[in-house]
Amino acid sequence: MFVGKSGIERILERTCTVMKAAGISDPTDIGRLRERGVIDLPLMQRKLNFHYSVTLDLFGSEISTNAANAFNAGIKGASTKSVSTTITSFTTTRTL
Repeated sequence: MFVGKSGIERILERTCTVMKAAGISDPTDIGRLRERGVIDLPLMQRKLNFHYSVTLDLFGSEISTNAANAFNAGIKGASTKSVSTTITSFTTTRTL
C-alpha cells in the first residue's frame, strides 16, 4: 500500500490511463469512471482541498506558525480541552 505523494500519483495515473483507454474526455463523468473501478478526479480534488486546508488550520503554514503555536498551547484542538456537558431530562438536570 502506498501513502502520501506516491500513492496519490498512482491513483491519478491509473484514473487518467483508464480515462484515455475508455475515451472519456470529461473528468466530471463520474458514473462512467466509477463503473471502471477508478476514483474520479473531482473526488480526489475535494479530498485534497479538504486535507490541505485542515492541515494548514491545525499546523499553520511554513510562513505563519500561529495555528501551530495555538495548537501546541492547547488553545485549539481537544488535547487538553476540558469537557463539560449538561444533560437535561424532564425531572433532573445534571452537569457532568
